[in-house]
Amino acid sequence: MKIPKKAAKRAAAMGIALGMAVTNVLTLPVFAEDVLTFEAVANKTAAAAGEEVTVKVNITKNPGVAVWRIRLGYDSDAFEIVRARGATVKAEIYNEEWEEYEEVSESVEISTPDETTGEYENPFGAIWGHVKYGYNFTNTGTVVTVVFKAKEDIENKNYQFNLFYDDVTDFMLHDETVIPVAFAEPANVTGQETESTVAVTGVTVSPATVSLEKGKTQQLTPTVLPNNATDKTVSYSSDKPGVATVSSTGLVTAVGEGTATITVKTTDGQKTATCVVTVTHKHSMEKIAAKAPTCTTAGNNEYYHCTDCNKYFKDSEGKTETTVAAETLAATAHANM
Repeated sequence: MKIPKKAAKRAAAMGIALGMAVTNVLTLPVFAEDVLTFEAVANKTAAAAGEEVTVKVNITKNPGVAVWRIRLGYDSDAFEIVRARGATVKAEIYNEEWEEYEEVSESVEISTPDETTGEYENPFGAIWGHVKYGYNFTNTGTVVTVVFKAKEDIENKNYQFNLFYDDVTDFMLHDETVIPVAFAEPANVTGQETESTVAVTGVTVSPATVSLEKGKTQQLTPTVLPNNATDKTVSYSSDKPGVATVSSTGLVTAVGEGTATITVKTTDGQKTATCVVTVTHKHSMEKIAAKAPTCTTAGNNEYYHCTDCNKYFKDSEGKTETTVAAETLAATAHANM
């Protein structure tokens, strides 16, 4: 019993430029349904050095074929294949004894890495079926999956993954009728150049010293070196928050009298610079007038009291600190009658 034949439909003369992306490259057949259609789909539209891009070859329209073969072209200067696999697909094979088709599963054969170099061929190839077995393959969906890795020297430009074929007898019905094939637009991926990282070598801060009155503020300005360093972020800290505090943006606030050190630290390299902050106090003085002692009451020298810090001074400028006891004059004794 011979395998049933479909109506003879032979495509017109066909041609394709190797490696070029084309659509409807073949003369339209008499019956449009007898067109085997492939597409290549990438899982991302951009890839930086070291990143993987998965390209799936899908059949989107299948009138039923006995054999097909396709190639997937790529730019080997920018991408390398790290792994690939062909799908196991279902098909029908004619059983002459029972005069009917039976379902079988067959794997798509794909290119394998070179035993010496470990590299895949370019273009990458895939084939399925054989005319003499009378296969009738009608499935659609993913038939080949190829995982590429972007090379370190990938350029910032668009790359194409092109489907094509180089033999018009590669697409056949099981009656050995050659049918047309069509390819969708190629998968496009834009390469992203990896910018080289410039490490931080140091940092300075301005001003390096500052004197502030309590309650006053000072903005610090860091300079990260070199000027083209990739990461110029810094952090700030104070060793004496009771004297001076510092914000995340480098704003210093004087809190109390004393000396504090503000440290600027780079995120990259942990480089540091310091600013010494001296906090002074502007006294709010009240004058304690001198009073002569009497025989019954004590007196005192003239001195000054700061109502803000509650300290006592001999002078109005608050330069010489004293105490109430030190400025008190004892009462005089009664003279002998």
